[in-house]
Amino acid sequence: AGDAAVYPLLAEREQINRTARRMSEGAADLALLTPLVERMNDGSTAAIRRTALLTLSHHYYASWHRDSSLALRLAQKTVDLAQNYGDTAIETEALLRYGQELFGQGHLDAAAPILADGYTKAMAAGLPNLAALSLERQASIHIVDDVDVSRIENLLLESLRLYKEAGSESRISDVLNKLGYTLLVRGSGEYGQALNYLKEGLEIGQRVGNKSAEMKVLRSLTALYTCLGEYRQAEEYLNLMLARVTRQHNEPNRGMFQSWLGVWLLQQGRLSEAEAAQERALALMKEQQQHLDILRVVTTRAWIALYAGDWQQAEAYTSEGIATAQRFDGSRFIAHSLTCRGWARLKQGRVHDAIPDFQRSVDILLRLEMKNRAQEPLAGLAQASCLLGDVDAAHAQAIPIARHLLSHPLDRTTDTFLAIHTVHATLGAAADPLAAEVKELAQAHLQYRAANIEPEFVDGFWAMPGHRAYV
Repeated sequence: AGDAAVYPLLAEREQINRTARRMSEGAADLALLTPLVERMNDGSTAAIRRTALLTLSHHYYASWHRDSSLALRLAQKTVDLAQNYGDTAIETEALLRYGQELFGQGHLDAAAPILADGYTKAMAAGLPNLAALSLERQASIHIVDDVDVSRIENLLLESLRLYKEAGSESRISDVLNKLGYTLLVRGSGEYGQALNYLKEGLEIGQRVGNKSAEMKVLRSLTALYTCLGEYRQAEEYLNLMLARVTRQHNEPNRGMFQSWLGVWLLQQGRLSEAEAAQERALALMKEQQQHLDILRVVTTRAWIALYAGDWQQAEAYTSEGIATAQRFDGSRFIAHSLTCRGWARLKQGRVHDAIPDFQRSVDILLRLEMKNRAQEPLAGLAQASCLLGDVDAAHAQAIPIARHLLSHPLDRTTDTFLAIHTVHATLGAAADPLAAEVKELAQAHLQYRAANIEPEFVDGFWAMPGHRAYV
């Protein structure tokens, strides 16, 4: 058959393979498409369009192979080609890809206006699918730079509406994952709604063959059940992640698997194993240039070091994490690291250095409307007052924290327990009757987590700092 007959069939097959993440099959199609498009280049508008589509396809594979510099150049070239002959659909898709690549490199300020421009062009051209994609990408930026969670949720809900209007089930699973993860990050106890989003996203992703979305949902479900202290359920999703990473030879997600494995191990008190998993994650992520994911690893290693009693190392990791997060405008990561650094400095007897860290963390978390999370650095401030000998101030600070912890659904994590334990000790020192209620909360918290740990690891869990006080 002639090139004109073969081209549309081959181009469609390449797109189908790429969309289904069958990248090796798609790359083989692309190798056939490239000389074919060159042979058909007669300078016509149709030829320019074919070249633009081919360039955009090459961009996707460059991005897949983590060649970000090449991916950026190809996306820009596609934008230029599409503008030359006025194809808004291709121009918009390329703009969104360009913005996404900038986001992946951590250039959030540069990515945001490009994605917004893509949204405007998509809506003007009546392209709800691409408009939805732009909103989804903008929400991803805000998840990192921590615009308040309500705004992120609104962007995602509008994106979901537009995807449904466009009939794009493949992308719907991605948005449902982000909605579930956003609720989890907020830390306000909205586990039921988060689980509904994630389960629906997983079902759709599996049904339509969106392997990328399926993997993201598995990560989020691992995170959700780990935060709930339901480690056996979380392990099921970890195992599913590992099986898919192995079967699909998915190197970017191999590092993510190790990272979440490390978090899962940390929460059970398996600190040396957790650190080893994070070391493996870091090596894999550096190889794949996963800059934002590396930030999560550094932050987690800080908390592992803190609970292992290596306070100087914890401080070093947190300072590294804060410096990295500031380059990404990652306020939430900064707050989490500041809280950890505050505790590390308290443990080293540097109370006056710790107080500004805790206070800054509180300010960030309250600005982000993450009130549950803010109780953790607030507890640190109460402990600082106690160490300075101001027992009355410590008591006054502990009372509203205790009332909040007793009246809100909470994560069952090491961070949350540290806040509960600190407040209990502070109230107990002041002989406040409220201490008994907080003690019951601490006992219920730890007993729930312990019941979800395999018997051979339970002793290690109870050996974690503060745990034995509630046996």
